[in-house]
Amino acid sequence: MNKFLILTVAILSFSLSACGSETCPDGRAWSILTEEQDEMLTLINEARDSAELSPLSRDVLLGLVAFEHSKDMACRNFLDHINPDGQDPGDRVQEAGEAYAPPWRWISENIGTYASAGEQFDSWMNSEGHRDNILDDRVDEIGVALIHISEGSDYRYYWTVVFLGRNH
Repeated sequence: MNKFLILTVAILSFSLSACGSETCPDGRAWSILTEEQDEMLTLINEARDSAELSPLSRDVLLGLVAFEHSKDMACRNFLDHINPDGQDPGDRVQEAGEAYAPPWRWISENIGTYASAGEQFDSWMNSEGHRDNILDDRVDEIGVALIHISEGSDYRYYWTVVFLGRNH
């Protein structure tokens, strides 16, 4: 791993672990809700344990991918797996670097707009496709993000959870 990537990972780990507040390009404020993100990981891994599946390990760069997508959805006021520039979850993960280049065993993404981890998790578990992503035995890593935006978007909360299964 090169020095730049190590420094980037260290900075991102620090910045994503705190409940920070920033602004969109147009000045609207957004913040990261860290405790809810941690709760979501716990809920997902408890559901996987109940289904006799291995827990997912949190990956810092996948967390950044999830964070950037949630922030993008909040700042540009859209809710979709494909952003207005045409990027899908695979494109976003691949941009994270060589270690995240295809082929993968599997990649999927859940997005949502509930305020709490519990509400969002329950919504996903009541949706066949989202539940399938959570309980997919092909995935082993996860990135979780929740952004709160104060105004100017259709929703106040933007969840992104990226699931990745590597070919190892």
